[in-house]
Amino acid sequence: VLNIESILRRSLISKPQGREQLMMLLFKDGLVYFIIAFLSNLLVTVFIMLNLNAIMSVIFNVPAAIFS
Repeated sequence: VLNIESILRRSLISKPQGREQLMMLLFKDGLVYFIIAFLSNLLVTVFIMLNLNAIMSVIFNVPAAIFS
């Protein structure tokens, strides 16, 4: 977490150029993708652990598979 904060702080101080700008774009997109995938899989895990019924256990599997 501290490493991510230092990278973001350094990038906000100076404007990235060329390859650095591309790397920052990939980093930000990757971080957003990771958060979306993590949250969707967390939702699936919670419903599986609740063990409500068969439908509720698998209802979020397809969206989680799409995001993952």
